[in-house]
Amino acid sequence: MRRDRFFKLRSHLKVVIDNDVPEDRKTDKFWKYVPLKPKPVGMKNFVLASTDGIVLDFEVYQGSKALASQVPDIEGLGLGALVLRRLTETVHPGTKVYCDRFFATISAVECMLEKQVYLSGTVMKNRVPKAMQQLPSEKIMKQQGREQAEDICQRWSKKEKHYMTDRQPGIVREYNAKMGGVDLSDRMLSLLCHTKSLDRKQCKSTYCETDLHRCK
Repeated sequence: MRRDRFFKLRSHLKVVIDNDVPEDRKTDKFWKYVPLKPKPVGMKNFVLASTDGIVLDFEVYQGSKALASQVPDIEGLGLGALVLRRLTETVHPGTKVYCDRFFATISAVECMLEKQVYLSGTVMKNRVPKAMQQLPSEKIMKQQGREQAEDICQRWSKKEKHYMTDRQPGIVREYNAKMGGVDLSDRMLSLLCHTKSLDRKQCKSTYCETDLHRCK
């Protein structure tokens, strides 16, 4: 029987999708500027990573048209859903995917459910207007309390100038614990030395002359 050398990667049933902007030359035709990022200038990568920072797949952004040509049945899908569909092509059914509000849309959730992949993420109100109309106001929901499991957390009080104990839904703690996979991989990549003084053969044997910071 043939040995499955990637069994370790297949066992990661909880993954996270986020975007990363590795620093690169401004002369590159894929050069992008993304504000509010630690390094806002560079190539824009959409990254699929495990919760412990192992990069499972990534897609260098070349424009929505280029991405749409790689994904079948794109009708009604936005850019976030296109990225999810592309990066989860090799994800096994039953996997839980965590993402931020850029990717979380109704079409993305429906697309993932067709593959039996379960999506968790923050949602912008203006992307789910019909669902918001069926919900009571935020003030009423606070008075009614939460029906799901709750956790105890600490938050900083601007008024009292010290940390206070507060309640939060259990899903918030799980989401925060799983969403750091891409940031963790980015931090580990930042520790690698990319100086030109390194021997080329050494770079090739160490990282095959390719990492997320030099996708060429």
